[in-house]
Order: sequence, then C-alpha cells, then structure tokens
Amino acid sequence: MRVLVTGINGFIGSHIAEHLTALNRTAAAAGEPAPYEIVGLDKQGPAFAFDADYTDVRGDTRDRSLVRKLVSEADRVIHMAGILGTSETMDFLEETAGSNVMGSLNVFEAARDEGKRCVYITVGNDWLNPYSVTKHTAAKLAQMINSWQDGKIVVVRGLNAYGPRQKAYPVRKVFPVFALSALKGLPLRVHDRGNMIIDLVHVRDLARGLVSAMLAPEQPGLFEHIMDLGTERKTEVLWLAKFILEQAKGSFDEADIVSVQMRLGEPKDSVTLGDVTNSSRYIDYRPEIPIETGIPESLAWYREHVGEFPDFTA
Repeated sequence: MRVLVTGINGFIGSHIAEHLTALNRTAAAAGEPAPYEIVGLDKQGPAFAFDADYTDVRGDTRDRSLVRKLVSEADRVIHMAGILGTSETMDFLEETAGSNVMGSLNVFEAARDEGKRCVYITVGNDWLNPYSVTKHTAAKLAQMINSWQDGKIVVVRGLNAYGPRQKAYPVRKVFPVFALSALKGLPLRVHDRGNMIIDLVHVRDLARGLVSAMLAPEQPGLFEHIMDLGTERKTEVLWLAKFILEQAKGSFDEADIVSVQMRLGEPKDSVTLGDVTNSSRYIDYRPEIPIETGIPESLAWYREHVGEFPDFTA
C-alpha cells in the first residue's frame, strides 16, 4: 500500500512516518514484504532528525497539479499539512486560509476524484482565531464532500498533542514551552490563572490513531462522524506547569511560575476535552501512554536536545 502523508516532516507527520516504518520493519523481521510504501509531501525538510524510510517530495498542497499527481499514485492519504498558530496567525489571514482551506480542498477533491480514502486532522478547540476557523472550515468541506459527492474522508479531531520533536517557536505550544523553560531555568509563563483544561495526548498515540483511521474497515458512520483522538482526561494547565517543574528540577517555588495575560485568539477558562466514543467504535482507537510516563519520556528528549533551541526565550 502506498501511503501519501502531507506535512510528513512536521511534528505529527514525522511520527506517522516512524510508525509506518516500524510496521514495515516488523514485517521484514518476520520474513514478510513491507506493507507500506511511504511518500511524503512537505514544503520543507524536518526540523529534527527522525527514523523513517520514506520518499520526501518537496512541494505545497496549494499546488493543485502536484497534489493530483501524488494522490493518483497513492492508495491512501493522510493529510497533515497546514499552517499552525493561534495568535501567530492573526496577521496572516490569507496565507492561513490558502493553506488550511484551499490546500486541503485540493487534497480532498483529488482523493474524491480518484476514489481514495483520505484522513484529515482538525483541531480540538473551536476558538476564534485563523488557525481554528480554517481547520474547522476544511473539516466541514470534507464532511460535505462525503455527504454529497461520495467522498471517503475520515475526519479526526486531534487534541493537545505533545511529545519528542515538537517545536517551541515560532508557534508556541504549551508542552515544549514549559519543558524548555524548566530546563533552562526560566519562569514558566502561565496565561491568566492557568485554569484552562486541556486533553494531553502523546504524539505516538495520535500517530497510531491516524493510521488506524486510514486502515479501519469501511462501515456506515466512518465518514459521517468526527473521531476524537484524545484521552478524555482533564489536565489543568497550572497543574501541568507544576508537574513539569517537579520532573525537571525535583522541586519548585512560587517564583518559577508567573501569570501573564491571555494570548490573542485564546479564551479564558477554556475546556478542550476529547470524547473517544466514535474513535473507539469506528477505528478501534485506544490511547496507551499516560501522561505520568509520557511527560518524563518527552522531557528527557528535550533535555538531550536543549542545545537545538538556542533562540528560545520564555
């Protein structure tokens, strides 16, 4: 099976590539042929090295002819490419919409016309920022194509992914920012009171879920429902900051955490929590890595690679 992964060199895309490669190597060790040929489409190379065997095609999902060519040559598509950021996208409306909506539409239409299954990841929240709005718009387009144009697009909702190789800038994500701040002896900047609730899912669980969505048997409901890839576990941001400090330093005091104002495009007192009812039913998704083991493992990666973030500031 030839699998096209857009955005393969990004955080989640690279873990998808590693997961598929691991399945190939397991098959080879058993004397069986590799089940997957992995092809990636990305605008840029990887920020950090990772262990995967794949063909790396440099390009943009907004290139309609290139997308159509690659989709026609693939058996399945996992569409990860897009522009990230909440406050970071506020001044880049056209570029964000172009990539996240029109780029996605190129992938969806190519998959529809070729009769190929496509897996698309949308965001866990419904906040009013360009990133969230454009990702949800693309998800609605996918569902429309499924409903009226015989599309085969599985829409998954990724919750708060964390793990090795997540970039800390220019788009600032909570786990790498907290981890690097703790390791560099900088105060952890918690927005407002830090009482926002998030659903932390390890990136390897997320990658497995996306591959499961690609392989799940076709059945009524698979292309109609959104599949949450989360844990259903509530994690308060302030608790997360304290837990990371404890893991990184052994202890902490009040000066290690400072309160700052909310970022543009992110509401106060938010709750972003997954419901895995559909994903467990339709794609047999089960998160396996609890934060008690996932966070120390991920923190160890940042400790080893802290020198690769020379421009990081809290």
